[in-house]
Amino acid sequence: MNKDFVIENGVLKRYRGNENRVIIPGDVVTISSWAFRKCIHITDVTIPDSVTEICDGAFQESLRLERVNISGRVSKIGGSAFAWCRNLKSVTISPGVMVIGNSAFEHCSSLHHVTLPEGLKEIGDLAFSDCTGLWHINFPDSLTKIGKLAFSGCRNLKLVSKPNCTPMIGENAFKEVPPSVEAALKTAARERYEMPGAWIVRITNLRRHENADRLLCTNILGYHVITDQNCSSGQRMVFFPAGSQLDKEFAEKICSLTGGFLHRKKRKIKPVKIRGEVSEGLLLPIEVMNGYTDIEELRDGDSFSELDGREICSFPIPEQMDIDPINNTLLKYHEGSNCPKTICIPYGIRKIGKSAFMRCKKPVRIIIPETVKNIGDYAFFECTGLRKMVIPGSVDSIGEHAFAGCSALTGVKILDGVKCMDDCAFQNCTLLSYVNVPDSVTSVGFKVFDGCGMLKRVRIKNYKSNPGYIPDYSMLERLENGSGTEYRNVGGVVFNRDISELIRYPASKEDAVYVIPQGVKKIKQYAFSGNEHLTEVTIPDGVTEIEHRAFENCRNLRCITIPPSVAYMGNFVFIGIHTSSNSKQQRISGDVMKASIKSIISVFESYGTAEGILIRGKKGSEAERYAKQNGCAFEEAKEL
Repeated sequence: MNKDFVIENGVLKRYRGNENRVIIPGDVVTISSWAFRKCIHITDVTIPDSVTEICDGAFQESLRLERVNISGRVSKIGGSAFAWCRNLKSVTISPGVMVIGNSAFEHCSSLHHVTLPEGLKEIGDLAFSDCTGLWHINFPDSLTKIGKLAFSGCRNLKLVSKPNCTPMIGENAFKEVPPSVEAALKTAARERYEMPGAWIVRITNLRRHENADRLLCTNILGYHVITDQNCSSGQRMVFFPAGSQLDKEFAEKICSLTGGFLHRKKRKIKPVKIRGEVSEGLLLPIEVMNGYTDIEELRDGDSFSELDGREICSFPIPEQMDIDPINNTLLKYHEGSNCPKTICIPYGIRKIGKSAFMRCKKPVRIIIPETVKNIGDYAFFECTGLRKMVIPGSVDSIGEHAFAGCSALTGVKILDGVKCMDDCAFQNCTLLSYVNVPDSVTSVGFKVFDGCGMLKRVRIKNYKSNPGYIPDYSMLERLENGSGTEYRNVGGVVFNRDISELIRYPASKEDAVYVIPQGVKKIKQYAFSGNEHLTEVTIPDGVTEIEHRAFENCRNLRCITIPPSVAYMGNFVFIGIHTSSNSKQQRISGDVMKASIKSIISVFESYGTAEGILIRGKKGSEAERYAKQNGCAFEEAKEL
């Protein structure tokens, strides 16, 4: 009865009836949020063709609802629309629905059958989460996205048929679901997402192979390639990267030309090691393909899989790789027991996803092709087998911690075109000794090379620290001078551009005595922090300010000369300096849980003083004031 419905301008605001079977009136266009929420009487709902929208939470917690028919004019089922309808057994969704919202059917534990219509593009996060009775479902060809945890907890779920869709699958979308479901979707994606296996290239930058007179080396599309001496600069050739799968007849036709690059049984191009160097693809003269008329229409950089209507080659996605074919993203590489030492990321992948190779221990080399635009956060985190990396110029950004913890990495070549290195990108790469950074890099994050003890120099033309933050010392200690940078490196010590501020004296610098150069006016916060080699520092006349904690933890510093020009000394300038065992200063050690509150307080108080260090300066100066206030020895320096 219409009096049971509150309808305003085609919007059903609320149902007030007590009927079991409800037929929504034909003049309703929108079912508003919470319209049927906690309606404990209804068991069956018919939604007419007039309805175009079911809003968030429309039928949430209608505990006796068993059956729902959704009309074809509805394009989206709102978030939590039927969540916690625990008695809901079947849902019929007519073609036209394109989106099932987040948590739309979450905790519908009696739901056993859902027919998803052709045309559906997206299943939201948690959409069918904890539908423990769900066993019968289909995935239409049109489906492009399955959200995070979408089917998590659906322990009895199975596919009714082999899927033909290639959706992007969110994190833990099939958590606690029989593995066959996710595996079937991924297999379908790999089968339908075959990349072209060959490219037309023009050879440039040939160079003689170091170990063989008849071989020349070059880089093709980001792959290291060795070819024979008949190849000449400017020549057009066909390139097959490692991993390309060749057609049987074509493979037989060119077998004599491949020189060991072609795996005879699998007809797949394989990496070949030639006198210490690995060639990661095969180059053939374009004349080899002259039997195919379509080859004449291809230009430099074009790719192909078929010629004259028949397949020649393809690049099937390896089983170890989970990919998002919609966005050309490599989501995850599963290392497994048969992981090769060299991994070729397929040409055509545009993004290496977050944590994609995280903690893969076996790969020694991972080849990144020139199609990759972004390397995600933690992409190669703690890949402890990696030894060298080449980052192609196509990459816009190297994500946070992307190569952090790659403890065997010795060299990184970043090609011109890369724009950004995010925070901690190469942190704790302890053997890293060589990095080239092109002038194209304009954004550098914090602690990019922190913990890279073997890396002594990095040249970044356009390096600038983040405004308002303490500069990244891990970068400054290694920074070579570039015309665009705001810093200068003088004898391994970092100053600002006009050498008026001393910014960083490296903790690893081993000199015992240091005389700050003339012209410096300010010693910045933490400037000498952590250097345990210095015993004496002389500050020249003209310096006016020594900032907080400038000499923090310089444990062996015994004497410092401070001129009368210094008008300001910050707090805790010499904090953490420890002298002899007779000094009142103490190290914080031992079992503090057993120490008395009084002794703990005294330790912290002494830690903040600078007893034992000799400050040399003029009487009545800021240096004398600071020495007296902090219990330091003071000596007048007449030569100042």
